[in-house]
Amino acid sequence: WDLVIAVAWTPDGDFLSFSAGNWIHVYQQDGWKPLASLQIGALTHSLAFSPDGLWLAAASRDGVLRLWRAADLLAGHESEHALTAL
Repeated sequence: WDLVIAVAWTPDGDFLSFSAGNWIHVYQQDGWKPLASLQIGALTHSLAFSPDGLWLAAASRDGVLRLWRAADLLAGHESEHALTAL
């Protein structure tokens, strides 16, 4: 078990994302069905869904801001868009 560091709900409250250790997990609130588990290799201290619910952003200790299209994660796809801090 890893310590949960950050938690984020989608704006409609249907999905929950949380970071624990080097992982980010996404669950459907109805029945707590796991939808995605992403091993990113860095402690993630901040998570947020965009106000329109289209994106999940994660800021990690390695200085990278990672973005995922929420629809991709909810469908089980894990295509990541990474931005390195300057």
